[in-house]
Amino acid sequence: MAHPDDGLRRRNTDLVLPVGKYAYIQDLTNGGITVHVGPTVVNTSGTEQAVIYDHDDRSIVAVPVLDDAARPSILVEKGAYAILENPASTADFPGTGKKTASAQLQKPSNGDARA
Repeated sequence: MAHPDDGLRRRNTDLVLPVGKYAYIQDLTNGGITVHVGPTVVNTSGTEQAVIYDHDDRSIVAVPVLDDAARPSILVEKGAYAILENPASTADFPGTGKKTASAQLQKPSNGDARA
């Protein structure tokens, strides 16, 4: 067994997602992105990387530390509303504690070619 001070760095491959958190994981072999919704434990392999969506650049960006991929789920309080800029084309939502393929999104209706 390696000693912590022997100069070897271990890659953390487990991400614990509590209730109210989600994370995107990209498969580097085919580029597919899955969403994991807590509560769950995400076990990543050497061919997967944690990614986040960068709202400013409207792009997917890899994160170097697995724990940085955990994001808070959107919560809309009773009596409030949320505006979805590019919602899924179907009413299928990621299941709690499951690994789900990213949803196909609707085409932008405002002529924005960046989506």
